[in-house]
Order: sequence, then C-alpha cells, then structure tokens
Amino acid sequence: MVSFSRDRPLSETAKRHHEPEVQLLATYFLSAAQHIFGEQNVPPESESIALTPREHECLTWAAIGKSSWEIGQVLGITEATVNFHLGNAATKLGVRGRILAVSKAIRLGLINPA
Repeated sequence: MVSFSRDRPLSETAKRHHEPEVQLLATYFLSAAQHIFGEQNVPPESESIALTPREHECLTWAAIGKSSWEIGQVLGITEATVNFHLGNAATKLGVRGRILAVSKAIRLGLINPA
C-alpha cells in the first residue's frame, strides 16, 4: 500500500515542480502492476521510436537514479555527452527533460530499469 498525504494543500508552483517525479512514479507503479499481473502490452507507438544503443544506456542508467556525471563515469564518456544523448532521446520520445524521457521510455517498454 502506498499513501501520500499532507496537512495542507500544495501550491500550484509546487505541483508543477513535482509533476515529472509523480509521472515517473506512476510509470513505475504501472510497470510493477503489469509484471505482477502478466500484462505486457507494449503500445504501438514504441515501434516507431529508434533509440541508439547509447541513448538506451543513458536512459536506463538515468531510470535507476544515476546522475549524468555518474552515468558518464560508468560509460566512460563526459557528463555533457550523457546530457546530449538524453536530450536526443527526449526529442525522439516527444518530451522535454530527462525525467519525462525516462518515464515515457519505461511506459513504451523501450527500457526496463529493473
């Protein structure tokens, strides 16, 4: 069971600030539910998105919480290069930002952070 509660409402600014994290969390919950119940329906949209191997690696490491610097250390590339690949992946996925790119890639079954 998961619960989120507060003793007072969030401001609109705070809601907008935390929206990407909430979307990512929702994606993880969906992925877990699909795994538990055996539903692995991959949306057809994923068939038209071709990530490069490096984009895939960067997204996968980002999905498990690694920073761009940490991903660079693991892959032997610079932090700027990691950000370049994450930016390209986000563009291909039609989103802005690393968190939304990871979220959409998980939802489409393009990466599996488990």
